[in-house]
Parts: sequence; structure tokens; C-alpha cells
Amino acid sequence: MSEEGFDILVIGGGITGAGIAREATYRGFRVALVEKDDFASGASGRSTRLIHGGLRYLEQMQLRLVFEASRERRILLRIAPHLVRPLPILLPITRRSPHSYTKVAAGMWMYDLLALFRNVERHRMLRPADVARMEPILGGSDLDGAAYFYDATADDSRLTLATVLSAHEAGAVVANHAEAVGLIREGSRVAGGVVRDGIDGSERVVRARLVVNACGPWADQIQDSGGGGKGQRRLRLSKGVHVNVPRARLPLRQAVAMTSPTDGRLMFAVPDGAFAYAGTTDTPYEEDPDRVAADASDVAYILEALNASFPGCRITEEDVISAWAGLRPLIDRDARNTYETSREHAIWESAPGLLTIAGGKLTTYRAMACDLLRAAEPHIRAAGARPKGVRDTARTLLPETPEGAAGSSSEGSSLGPFPAWEGVDRAVGGEMALTLCDVLIRRTRIFYEAPDQGVSLAAEVASRIGLALNWDEAERRRQVALYEAEVALSRAWRKG
Repeated sequence: MSEEGFDILVIGGGITGAGIAREATYRGFRVALVEKDDFASGASGRSTRLIHGGLRYLEQMQLRLVFEASRERRILLRIAPHLVRPLPILLPITRRSPHSYTKVAAGMWMYDLLALFRNVERHRMLRPADVARMEPILGGSDLDGAAYFYDATADDSRLTLATVLSAHEAGAVVANHAEAVGLIREGSRVAGGVVRDGIDGSERVVRARLVVNACGPWADQIQDSGGGGKGQRRLRLSKGVHVNVPRARLPLRQAVAMTSPTDGRLMFAVPDGAFAYAGTTDTPYEEDPDRVAADASDVAYILEALNASFPGCRITEEDVISAWAGLRPLIDRDARNTYETSREHAIWESAPGLLTIAGGKLTTYRAMACDLLRAAEPHIRAAGARPKGVRDTARTLLPETPEGAAGSSSEGSSLGPFPAWEGVDRAVGGEMALTLCDVLIRRTRIFYEAPDQGVSLAAEVASRIGLALNWDEAERRRQVALYEAEVALSRAWRKG
């Protein structure tokens, strides 16, 4: 990345920043995107992997959000059919459920209506015998029936990567492991940033007519560095945890929406090839965003919900292969708790020349980018930029990023002999992976699916990719140690 000027510098390589870079580049702006770690290394790679209209938001009467999310689900199914796939979901209704069979049926009609009846299929209401036939492992002694409907699922890291690659193919300059360590000013206006290369430590100035802060949980840090801390909107971080278990232990035939027996929260159990994962939690988080991890109470909460919904499975901690935790960057609007805090996004000027975007959800990232560009264009035009053209991101396919290339269960593999070297080589040669963590956590599923989360494979993979990245023995050892530290952090809950 040179010191040339750009129209927009986007800081943050999660799905929000990637979407903004793609949208802005397609509109003809000169765009640079920088990410301090790897693309999707934060919340965008640690989600429930759902592309959904938001059934819970319907319950909270956030109709605009449900309408927008339903539209974006439809768009993503069209532009990324290789990444976003229809997901059938059962919503069981029991005598303990917060809503009756009749009320759920009415809600599902509203869900279809807000999707303009253009979902994969319309919902169906099922009676207990039908539910037992479709999902035998569900507990059924007090079952009144279920709703059967469709949302969609996607590998969140792959969706983010595809969006970054699409922006790059359209002309954006993109860099992971490139941290914005400071902002530069021209008078009172933010006019770019100082970017440090996380690989070699070098720094360079990147000038831009507008800087966009799309850093998710780290957004407050950027807006504070821009001089916009006091009196600005602040974030409310919420931790969401998921656990992954062998599908042989949780043999789901489709996704199931669960209700937590502890607090009544809506959760999901989702089949994923040879595995099934479940979550999520929703608890306030005030610690270091770089050290977020599941704790014992998070895992216990999820297992309690699983065993209440699937009592015959008797899922225990020993069944958990991996757990992941991400942070939702919610807008603090004084809700009673993080679960009730709105998932709608917000955009504001943190300082002249610096726009911040936060909130939102994986499904609506493209709509968020469109909203950001509407807010940004007056600032950019005032600074003298003129876009060269417009391409419609809602009609342009995202590029192929082959899922499962290195042992993903998404193609139904039984894990086989990890790793598939073709996928590892592609990660470094064509998918901008620069570290061992990039490869084992986000370009492949080894971190999530290998029995030991890939610890026994780390040295071999490091040797392989080290040849392409010119690592010496000391660097290979360092990369293995960093990966082992990531695995240890993800397993900290096992220590209680």
C-alpha cells in the first residue's frame, strides 16, 4: 500500500468494512481497506453463521429490521449461492413456550409477509406427530407442535473473505495485518491514517478524503484517537459463545430453534456436515476485546439448553470439540440488557473527516454499506472526489472461495486425514493468508473440527506455508506458539 491518496480509507476488515470497501469501489471511489489482524478475525468470523430475517426481532416488533434483513437474505442467496445456502429450521412449541401455537402461527405469517412471500419456501405449521417424524431427538412429552421455516446459513469467514476479494477485484487496495496506529490531520479534519505493517513493522501514511471507522468492538478506540470520544455515541459490547460437537452425538436433521430454560432466550442448534454447533449466549463484556473467550458458565448455559431440548442426547463437556466467542458491537441505547439492545446499526461523524459505523448484523452488511455511502458522499464530494461509475452490488456475484478446501465439514467430510494441502496452498497463494492462525482458523475449519483443534498438525502446516512465506525456523516456531496460544485461549473454559 503506497502513500497515494484515496477517496476513502476503511479501517476494519470484518464484514462491515469489507462490505463498505466493495460498495464504495463499485461506485467508482478509490478505496483502501486495512485490518490490524486478519479479515474476519473478530466478530465476523465468530457468529452463529446465520443469514436470517431475525425471528427474535419480530418478537420485539423491530419490523423495519426484519424487512431489511429478509431482503438482504434474498439478495445474498442470489449473489453468493456457493456461500449462502437455504437452512430449514424447526421452532418447537411446548406448553412451556412463551408463545402459544396460534400466536407462533400468526408470527410466522408476519415473517413471510415481511419477506414479501419471497423466502425459499413459505412456513408450515406442524403437529406433534409430524415434528417427531422430522426430528426424532427432540423431547416431545409436552410438545404442542412446531413451525417449520427457512432462513439461510453461511461460513462467515468465507463470506467476509469473498467480499474483500470482490472489492479487490474491483480496484480496492486491501491489506490484512495492517493496523491503523494513528490518524493524521489537516487542520481540524482527519485526512488519513498511519498504517503499521504487522509482518515487518514498517509504517506508512495513507491519505484519504474520508476515513471510515468500521472496527466493530474496537470502534471506540478509533473514534477516541480521532478526538471524538467525549459526547460521542458509545458501544455496548455483548459476548456470544457457541460450542461445536460431533453430529453423531447430536444427530440433527435440520436446525432447531431452542429456548433457554434459564432465561427464555432464543438459541439455535445447527447441523454442519459431520458436526453440529449451538449458541449463542448474550452477556455484557467489558474486558479486552482481543482476549474474548468462552468461560465455563457460557458452555454450561448452552449445554443446559441442548439437554433440555434433546434430553436423550445427554451432551456433556467431553463432547465439545471447540468453542468460540465473539463480540457484538451494539449501540448503547440504555436497554435493560444486551439481549434487548437493538441490532440496528448507526452511523455518525466522530470528527470532521471521520465517520463511524457500528451495530448491525452479518445478514445486513450490504445494506449497512449502502447507508454508509449515502452518509459519506456529501463529505467526499465536498473534498473534491467524483465517483467514476456505479455497479450494483445487489446483482453482482461474489467470487468463489471454495469452502471445505482444507477439511471443512461443510461438504460432509468425516474430517479425513487433515490437512488437504491444496486448500492450505490456496490460502497462502490466493486468499491472503499470512500467518498460521489465518490458515488454521479462518481459511480452513481445522481449528473448529480437528479433534485436538489442529495442535498436532501446526508444525507440519507451518513448515508447508513457511516455504511460500519465506519463514526461517525461528519464525515457524513462533507461528506455532501463537497458534497454540489461540487454542489455549479457546479452551480456557475447561479450567473452570
